[in-house]
Amino acid sequence: MTWNVAKREVQWKVIAGDGSQNGGMNFDGYANGDMTLVVPMGWRVVIEFENASLMPHSAMVVPYDVRARASFDASMLAFPGAETPNPSQGEPKGTRNDIVFTASRVGTYALVCGVPGHALAGMWDKFVVSDQANHPSLDLQRGP
Repeated sequence: MTWNVAKREVQWKVIAGDGSQNGGMNFDGYANGDMTLVVPMGWRVVIEFENASLMPHSAMVVPYDVRARASFDASMLAFPGAETPNPSQGEPKGTRNDIVFTASRVGTYALVCGVPGHALAGMWDKFVVSDQANHPSLDLQRGP
């Protein structure tokens, strides 16, 4: 993750299916909320998404309380533009897409895989928009 305070922009490289953690249902090797990106309110977010898995995967930012669903649709997006193309079908291995949006509302959200069943299997992590943060931060932990 890198950021530019003057531009109020954060770039976050997210690799879906990065290793075998959580049976491959992970972002950057983290799942079930073990990775949290905190972004200052009003910043531009560029998620550089890549699928490293043989399974199709996607990414979308949704309200935290809907993170563990079997399926998602565009009406659930937390911010306009906060999704990869065709999130319910996912993208094949090697696909790269940039997700670009503005973190315009304070709150706790989730980065989920929109392919049916993947978020329910734990393929989600936290995305927090803060009016207290001066710069982005990334908190990583491993669950039990």
